[in-house]
Amino acid sequence: MDAVDHLWNEVKRFDNPHEYYVDLTRPLWEIKQDMLRKAGAKSK
Repeated sequence: MDAVDHLWNEVKRFDNPHEYYVDLTRPLWEIKQDMLRKAGAKSK
């Protein structure tokens, strides 16, 4: 079974999708921040 099958339909719809929050581990958060810096984007 695909992991997407476990998501609510409200999350999978394209029109007005429900936001699905995911916590990141510290190492993943740091990778994300590094990628944003390299792309020139401002992080929250």
